[in-house]
Amino acid sequence: MLEAGQEERQIAIEKGDFHNEIPSITVIMDGGWSKRTHKHSYNALGGVAIIIGKETKKLLHIGVRNRYCYICNSAESRQESVKPHSCFKNWNHDSQSMESDIIIEGFKQAESKHGLRYMRVIDNPIYKGRHNLTKNVRIRLVSAVRCAIRMRAKEVKEKGVEKTEAVRNLRHDIINSVHHVFGKHSNCSDFCKAKLSSSTTSDDSILTSLQDPDESSDIFEDQVKLWTEGTSIEAQEETRKGTHINYSDVEQYIIQDVCTLLSRISEKADRLLGNNTTNLAESWMHIRCKFDGGKLYNLCNRGSWHGRCFGGGLRMNFGPEWSPKRSNIRLANSTRYKAKYNTHQKRWKRKMRSLTISCSKKARRSYGPEAIDVTEDIPVTDLAVLQSDFLEKHINISEMKIKEIASAMIKQSQSDNWHSERKKRITCSNFGKNHSKKTIYIGKEFS
Repeated sequence: MLEAGQEERQIAIEKGDFHNEIPSITVIMDGGWSKRTHKHSYNALGGVAIIIGKETKKLLHIGVRNRYCYICNSAESRQESVKPHSCFKNWNHDSQSMESDIIIEGFKQAESKHGLRYMRVIDNPIYKGRHNLTKNVRIRLVSAVRCAIRMRAKEVKEKGVEKTEAVRNLRHDIINSVHHVFGKHSNCSDFCKAKLSSSTTSDDSILTSLQDPDESSDIFEDQVKLWTEGTSIEAQEETRKGTHINYSDVEQYIIQDVCTLLSRISEKADRLLGNNTTNLAESWMHIRCKFDGGKLYNLCNRGSWHGRCFGGGLRMNFGPEWSPKRSNIRLANSTRYKAKYNTHQKRWKRKMRSLTISCSKKARRSYGPEAIDVTEDIPVTDLAVLQSDFLEKHINISEMKIKEIASAMIKQSQSDNWHSERKKRITCSNFGKNHSKKTIYIGKEFS
């Protein structure tokens, strides 16, 4: 994370982005709990939050909170003194304040840790509305705002439109999106398909009434679907078309309330122009789910929750190759893995020592009654003659002959006769094997 912070700092310096002579950056942040709330259970034992740099797409800060320690809780229930241990409990307040505490901690440590200031934040949006708006209207409204942001950001990047002009146009589009959704297109921008076409066609997906009598869904129950469905490209393109809603039939107080909400969003048009999302933070949450089993198990009794969250952070910063590398390192350093080779070797030696005769296929073909190519033993008198001839021909030679052999064998294995000459002598390579062999006496002639 320190290296990622230095990369972000260098990029901010190159862009000239400073706040009171200190490099400032844009960050993406998000948080989560160790269990699912199901909209009624806000008592998770663990929480985690992250801060990601927008430019490097790497973690700059990660914090983990844990409200429970198995050893401390067991000692307290038994009314005993707590034994010395590594306690992972670092939070004594409610679960809902875990994420905000971690984010504040990250912001406070930014300057001392990375030499940066987090001046712009990309966070998950919080939608608030009234029950008078149906789910379809809310989806079309969000899609219209997202479409305006996408089109204006595209103009800045591809057409070279001035940022100040794009911000001004985006503010107008955001405030006008409610009128566009309810069928009034007189103030719409040029990318509005309903304004460009002289006549609008009916579509099954277009809203036909302000309130659907069959729909009784709560706005909070549809919040997740609202942001996922409303930000798709298909939904954004659909909002560019017209509707059959009569603008005069819409209750004006609804439009006023929605305009109040949209005016707050339009004030942040300069920050929305980058069309930034929190997909990086959501991506890390998916990585963390692979480490903790998808919030199905309680991992907060000891340090498992901490280790899995930090493991997910390392996985994101170092890439997908980090996990198998780390697994191989842990496996190679394990005692069981190291002793595996010695175990097999000792088992083979015990088996060989217990055998009275060799039972391998090669041994049966060379020795014993089943031998294929039987060679008779050389008589003692003939063996002595062969030994003396060998010594006189290859060992007891003149110094000149020794020098000739040495000069011809300088290249060792690349020489023609190196292998044959090497077999005739005791060298450094085979001295140890010959020296460690046991002495076996066969008959009186060799004693």
